[in-house]
Amino acid sequence: MDKPTQLNQSTQSALDIIRGRGQANTVLLVEQGRLSQAFLSRLFQSLGFEVVVAKTIDMAMQQLQKADPILICMNRYIDGTDAIVFACKIRATGCKIPLLLLTADKTDQIRTKALKVGITEVLSKENVSGLAARVTKFVQDHVLPNLARGHVLYVEDSRTQSIVVIKLLKSMALIVDHTTTAEDAIELFDKNINYDLVITDVLLKGQQSGLALISHIRGLTNEKSLTPVLALTGFDQASRRIELFRAGTNDYIVKPFIREELVVRVTNLISNKLLMDEVNRQQKLLHEMAITDQLTGCHNRHGFVEISEKYLADARRRKEEVSLLMLDLDFFKDINDTWGHDQGDLVLRDVGRALRDSCRGGDIVSRMGGEEFVVFLSNCSKHDAMAMGQRIRKTIENLRPGDLDITTSVGVTTIPAEHAIDIDDALAIADKAVYRAKKRGRNCVSFKACL
Repeated sequence: MDKPTQLNQSTQSALDIIRGRGQANTVLLVEQGRLSQAFLSRLFQSLGFEVVVAKTIDMAMQQLQKADPILICMNRYIDGTDAIVFACKIRATGCKIPLLLLTADKTDQIRTKALKVGITEVLSKENVSGLAARVTKFVQDHVLPNLARGHVLYVEDSRTQSIVVIKLLKSMALIVDHTTTAEDAIELFDKNINYDLVITDVLLKGQQSGLALISHIRGLTNEKSLTPVLALTGFDQASRRIELFRAGTNDYIVKPFIREELVVRVTNLISNKLLMDEVNRQQKLLHEMAITDQLTGCHNRHGFVEISEKYLADARRRKEEVSLLMLDLDFFKDINDTWGHDQGDLVLRDVGRALRDSCRGGDIVSRMGGEEFVVFLSNCSKHDAMAMGQRIRKTIENLRPGDLDITTSVGVTTIPAEHAIDIDDALAIADKAVYRAKKRGRNCVSFKACL
């Protein structure tokens, strides 16, 4: 088994805060296998959690009432019962804690079904190596944020005021980064830190005010521009309130503030932010599933068309050539007929992995269906595309998945920068190039130009 992954500084701080408040952070582990029980128990304990094990659904439902867990981790089948049924029972009680499903079944249908009934994430048990890292990442993304309740950037130049507010925020189990100037806050905000809330005084030391900080955040072009902002001000005139809202603040408090008011406003802003984050995460996950071929991990046809059209438009703006490689595995039907579909699936998985490993980071590798793959090569000339096609052909020839000899016929076409051809027409031309390669005897590379 692999070693547990270390928590990063922010999530470790979050867990330390919860421990300091004396909370019992219990993970309910629903698992029958003794080895899996031992491994997962050690993993969760190394992350600072108490572990309660249930071997049946009935035991799990009883422990759910007693232990008040902050996470339920469960195997796909428990005592002959599908864990998806268990998840439905849990969600029917109104319980909203994260649910983690571990399964050896990697099919798209299982993942989609699990997400629909309210399971937070599905992780594969097929590859034990790296499982600890994947579970730890899940804890960092879905459990600790619920415990720590958020990461706050607090900007205040008054030492007395800062001490009071920071103490209050930490009592709410929030991670707090404090700066005294807008300049330092902007530098910290622009680093790779995703804050759940920015709290800033309007009047600050330095060249810039809190309004400048708010304007900077709202002027960004990424998701961080949506970070909620709570402004602290000593003025309560209507003109100042309008000025704050026009700058993009979500809410404000007039100093001196009431402790309970700050708690309520901070809680509301962070809760809304975390809820929106979860909605966006689920949407991204479902979109990723919709454009990914579950067997090979490559894009599927839908994903290829969606992404390649954007890449092609970008290439035209930059006046760059792009190329397509279309691969058709030779005599693949004979593999399925002779060795069975499981062996055929093994071949497709290994070919997909080899293609992804052989291509550049900006290329698009897709399984278009059956034994047919396509690679979109950005900023790639005919000469370079033919060389890439030959390298891939040799890689697959030497691959020998499941000790089987396999080869591929490769068709290549290049779209000149000045051509207005669409992706479907380019695919049709690449397909004709594959046909040429097969007529030449297979296991070779053939080119056909876009006319």
